[in-house]
Amino acid sequence: MKSILVTQSNYIPWRGYLSLIASVDELVFLDNVQYTRRDWRNRNLVRSAAKSKESKWLTIPLENGGSRQSTIQETRISASSNWTSEHTNRIRAFYQASEYYDDLSPILEVIESSKSEAYLSKVNRHIIECICDVLGLQVSIRTSVFAEDLSEIDPSQRILNILLETKADLYLTGPAAKSYLDEELFKEKNIAICYADYSRLPYMEDLISDRGMEFSILDAIARHGTRNTRNLLFDLK
Repeated sequence: MKSILVTQSNYIPWRGYLSLIASVDELVFLDNVQYTRRDWRNRNLVRSAAKSKESKWLTIPLENGGSRQSTIQETRISASSNWTSEHTNRIRAFYQASEYYDDLSPILEVIESSKSEAYLSKVNRHIIECICDVLGLQVSIRTSVFAEDLSEIDPSQRILNILLETKADLYLTGPAAKSYLDEELFKEKNIAICYADYSRLPYMEDLISDRGMEFSILDAIARHGTRNTRNLLFDLK
């Protein structure tokens, strides 16, 4: 059975996002859909390992703040910003006292090398590919490409088209998808739907922010190391 995850790319995502990736055979980035502001596409939360436990949003600055008329893969990073240096300096300052700080080195290198990249989607993909490599996640990664205007396609049909194209048998998605997916469409094509159960992730109090959200996966790696973090990524099917 071939399992597929179809999702938008996120910037240095949280543990649940990586658990989804660890649970499937193939990851398809659906970045040719509308960019959403104040979302996870260009930002995430990190936290200092020092006693202050200061937390901060790391946000990739976008041209015009990110246009609601643009797709994610059309969204351009602000050319006037020195965001890569700002983010890597912040990450180093926050985590250099952590036991497994050195495990972040490959990811920091990819962030630094993104200075000349113009498009948000490409930066996210490069970083996620690096994180997968660091954590030893064996998954095929591709980007969805459609000639038609996706804004005119029903969301369920849009996903189904991708699953048919990739010859998938099982579609893994987040629990929020229950509110909009037309499950009958998938049944007609003999494709099973599995809604991820995030409660299966081990509860780690030291990874939870005072906002009730988990920090970026960088936090888990710096505190627990790549091997232990890999063990915290559970199959969500």
